[in-house]
Amino acid sequence: MQSTTGERISVTIKLHSVLRTLETTEPRSRVLLELAPGSTVATVVATLKIPEMDIVYVLNESVVESNALLHAGDTLALIPALEGGCCAQRVKTEVQPINTVLNIRRMS
Repeated sequence: MQSTTGERISVTIKLHSVLRTLETTEPRSRVLLELAPGSTVATVVATLKIPEMDIVYVLNESVVESNALLHAGDTLALIPALEGGCCAQRVKTEVQPINTVLNIRRMS
């Protein structure tokens, strides 16, 4: 839903890993965006022109989908999924609140 009165919401975006250097010559870990009410995580991805990749979206310390609605004062972390390296091994991941460490264990 677009605002007809010109109202905007401010959302802090935290960029991780390769996303810190997109569209800029200097790395940036935070961006403050002014968005229209009714904007979603997908709106942020489009606004920042983030290329198609697997990204974990963490909104106010909760993992969300790209259709999650944003509100004034929200903090959205964009975390690219990790992959690559030699001799890939299957791992089990456990998502916890953003202020704890991501727990990774080898699968038996």
